[in-house]
Amino acid sequence: MRLRATVLVATALLYLTAAAPLQIGEPEVSLADVISDPQTYDGRHLRLHGFLILRFEGNALYVSEADYRAERFDRSLWIDVSSRRPDASILSGKLAFVSGVIDTGNLGHVGLR
Repeated sequence: MRLRATVLVATALLYLTAAAPLQIGEPEVSLADVISDPQTYDGRHLRLHGFLILRFEGNALYVSEADYRAERFDRSLWIDVSSRRPDASILSGKLAFVSGVIDTGNLGHVGLR
């Protein structure tokens, strides 16, 4: 049985460049740290970096491309992409910064986290 990540990044706003400036009050946190201890970050607005996949019922941010290719769902977060960012799809399959609110109470497609 595959383990699922235990956290969700809700209402994620995608930055189009990896050099996007950090917003005041928006700490950049390791994606691995959030996955390993999601309750610590619940409700907080964070900036994360990882390998982004945007596809129908499969939006996720992985710790690395290797994790994506190996289907390491336990090393990924489900991403709810803002409808205000229709251009975000150009980042799929690339390393990207994602900014959003951690919400451990919501689930992704078919209850995935």
